[in-house]
Amino acid sequence: MSLRGVAEIDSDLHILEQRLKVHVETGMASVLDIAQNISQCCREDENLKKTARQMMVDFVEMEKEIQHQVTALGQIRQMTGDLPDLTRCLDESLSELQTHNSIDPRGHTKFKEMEAKLNIDDSTIDEEQFESLRATLLGSTEDDDVALTQTEVNTKCPYSGRTMEHPVKNTLCGHVYDRDPILEHIKARKGRAKCPVGGCPNPGPMDAKKLVEFKDLKKYIEYLKKKGNTASSSSNR
Repeated sequence: MSLRGVAEIDSDLHILEQRLKVHVETGMASVLDIAQNISQCCREDENLKKTARQMMVDFVEMEKEIQHQVTALGQIRQMTGDLPDLTRCLDESLSELQTHNSIDPRGHTKFKEMEAKLNIDDSTIDEEQFESLRATLLGSTEDDDVALTQTEVNTKCPYSGRTMEHPVKNTLCGHVYDRDPILEHIKARKGRAKCPVGGCPNPGPMDAKKLVEFKDLKKYIEYLKKKGNTASSSSNR
């Protein structure tokens, strides 16, 4: 093989190992972030989970293809004698590698990590973590122990009067409501809906765009539900 051919292959190897590897690693990290968000915000959405899984599968397969390319180029570089058709040699090497090195993307470390994030169970939260979350929601401090024992976190929607399922906070006034009922209220009032909390300091109409998900309160409510279901199951035994 000519020195020029060797130099070209070395250049290809460098490009594949540096640029493409970084691209794949960045993509996998992004999918893991997406999986974390799905778990926290919309774990019941199976379509989103399916999309995340397919994205990770694509990146795993891309990673394997890059490895095949690098290996095949390395094999050609080691060949001796005249190689008039480098493209054909490369294709043959790639075909052999792909035939004998097939993998199940779902067995990849990153795919397993993503699955763990998608299927995280908040019931694993311990009492100390629960009390810390409760204190955060109450706005208590370490010197506020008495108030903490006498005050409960409000989980009822001020509009519907029911326990919230998807709590959202109004960034204009700080009040919290259940997402679906309050959005129906805003839609029904056609831009004239006011905050249903008595004495609200915000005199203006509510804006759906100013409602943000209250993740900590949602986690707190879900924990209480699971804790209640566990207690109920135990008492029925």
